[in-house]
Amino acid sequence: MGRPVSGAPDIRALSSPNAHAGRILMSLRVESRPRGASPSARADNGAALALLPDADSAVLDIGGRDVRLTNLRKPFWLERGITKGDLLQYYASVAPALLPHLADRPMVMKRYPNGAAGECFFMKRAPQPRPSWIETCSITHGSGNVIAFPVVQDLASLLWVVNLGCIDLNPWYARCDDVDRPDFLHFDLDPVPPATFDAVRSTALVLRDALAALHMPSARKASTSTCRSSAAPRKKPCGRSPSSLRCCLQVIIRI
Repeated sequence: MGRPVSGAPDIRALSSPNAHAGRILMSLRVESRPRGASPSARADNGAALALLPDADSAVLDIGGRDVRLTNLRKPFWLERGITKGDLLQYYASVAPALLPHLADRPMVMKRYPNGAAGECFFMKRAPQPRPSWIETCSITHGSGNVIAFPVVQDLASLLWVVNLGCIDLNPWYARCDDVDRPDFLHFDLDPVPPATFDAVRSTALVLRDALAALHMPSARKASTSTCRSSAAPRKKPCGRSPSSLRCCLQVIIRI
């Protein structure tokens, strides 16, 4: 692991009139950023997929890799008229900011085959058949099973995962080269009645101050209509071993 991750794609060519139906050719020049580079150093422009509005499938050539996209017109948010193709376009546009946070981490797939309002299911093992360029991270579970998780390293693999119906992304908090050492702490602040969202905000501020007392920078990682999440990169004084994680959490609780 530890190879460069993709930065901002620069689209050189879109859509070939000689391409067969449903195939869109893209030539991308992708800047590289070494692992660990600050996301703030990224370029802000993402990729424009330029998917044909009446196409239900397409094959994108992204850096020499064929990425097959399917069911593009399928409604994923019916009441808003948002399709699976729109979801793919969104992820392509935010890829420069997103990819540094996914690189080298096993991905648990939460698949919504019938859109956001439909039933979803979790999937750990990278499905077969899959493109040869999809990297995997093999992890031995307590049962003895070895599961090969997909790893999102670049725009092509990101779109491949999203095309499986993954609306939200669920990477491990550890990297593949050391799966027993998470380098993030994640705090889910989810108000359960009778708690209010005001209580969530107040709790988030208390948590921020507790982490600051430990010299751990934190940030709001995600926000939905019901919950807010805070993430803190793990470093000294907590260390990175499982035992130090428990110690760190105990210190935060006491604070």
